[in-house]
This record gives sequence, structure tokens and C-alpha cells, in this order.
Amino acid sequence: MAFTLHLRRCLAFMGAIGLWACMATQATAASYEIKLYSDDLPEKGESEMEFLTSIAKSRSQKQVVQGLFEVSYGLTDQVSVGIELPASVVQGNAQGRGIKLEAQYIAKHAKEGFYWGIRSEFGSENSFYESEKKRSVEVNPILGYHGRDWQWVFNPSLEKDLTGDEQKPRWAPAFKWAYAVVPHHELGFETYMRSTASTTAFWPSASQRDQTTYLVWDVHYAHTQLNLGIGKPTPVSNSTQDHWVGKVGISMELD
Repeated sequence: MAFTLHLRRCLAFMGAIGLWACMATQATAASYEIKLYSDDLPEKGESEMEFLTSIAKSRSQKQVVQGLFEVSYGLTDQVSVGIELPASVVQGNAQGRGIKLEAQYIAKHAKEGFYWGIRSEFGSENSFYESEKKRSVEVNPILGYHGRDWQWVFNPSLEKDLTGDEQKPRWAPAFKWAYAVVPHHELGFETYMRSTASTTAFWPSASQRDQTTYLVWDVHYAHTQLNLGIGKPTPVSNSTQDHWVGKVGISMELD
């Protein structure tokens, strides 16, 4: 039974890697900032592995896929630490784009009802759109609610570059709502916003923010979770490069 479970996890992870590799020959640029933070944590003494990738059709014709590999470890049932490794594949050439350290705390809460927590990240990275690697810090408050068949989560996140010309803090709020249509399957939407360097307003105007909204499908099976989404950036500002974005995420517990 344990061997079968591990085999399924390996096949699921290999499938995600294969999908990423196949799409890398056809897709174009997208940001890998496609994850909300909720009360999902590895249990005390256990590890969790996650792989995220984003695929998009952009104004540029360069073929780019960006991904994020993450490993986290449960220090307690409420605290985890981990490491993030962003990477990209540009016209067939793979390249690492930095490293980040992370820590997350979730307060004790009931299975249904409100919960809260916080996540912080520190490290250096640069995206496909940036030539300079920057050190930065992120603070991600976590506010969520579990109903019987539905849930929502809100991250009023704040980002700040510690190097480079633009060191003003930027708001990057994200929100998700999902409904369990059948057991282990949820449909919903996610929206991600990021203010541009010209403003620090919590809810900037359309010309001062990038925003992408996704239709998402989440699958929860045993110790593995799959997240699929298709979205469109709106509005398309000067810094938004994509016409549409697809995303794939898979996470699994490591015993």
C-alpha cells in the first residue's frame, strides 16, 4: 500500500515535469507569482514538495516558461520553514533565477471557520522581464475561512526590494474563492494584483497596477494536490506582457 502511494506521487510529479517540458517548446512569457498562501502546512517533522509553472501567450514572441520549486518542513504543527528555487526556460535554455528562504505561521483554528497566519520570504531573484537580480523581502498576511463546501483566502501582501533603483514597497494582494462541486474537487477563481513602482496605494487605479484573474480547478487526492488555472491579465498596462496565462501546480507530502 505504501509503495503504491509513493508510486502514485512519483508518477504525478513526473507528469507535471513532463507537461512543463512539453509546453516549454510552445509557450511564452509569464510570471510565476501564481500562488496564494492558506493554512496548508506540512505536519510537524514532515516535508512537503511543490512545483509550480506558468505558461502564457505574450506580446513578445520569445518562448518562455517560468517555474518555481519549493520544499518546506514542519517545525511544529503551526510553523514551517522552506526554500524556493525559481527558474525559467527561454527558447530551450534553462536558467536558475535566484533563491528565497521562507517561514510561515498559522494560528490554531477549527476545521470550519475563520483562520489567520503570516508568511515571510527573503532572498534574491529576477524574473524573465528583469535583467538585474535583486534582494527583496515579502510579508504575506493570511486571512481565510473554511465553510462546509467552500472556502476563501485573502493575502494582503507587501513586497519591498532591498537593492536596485526602485525600493518603494509595493502592494501585491491576492484573493481566492472555491466551491467543492464533488468530493476532492473544487472550482473557483483566483485574482492577483501588483501595484507598479509609481504608487504605494493599497488599491491602485487601473493604470497603476497589474492584475490577473484565473478560473481554477483544485484536486485533492490522498497526500497530493493539483491546481490548474487559466487566466487573463486585466488591464494590460505597460508592465503586463501577457495576453493569457495558464498555470499548473502540484504539491505532495514526503514521508
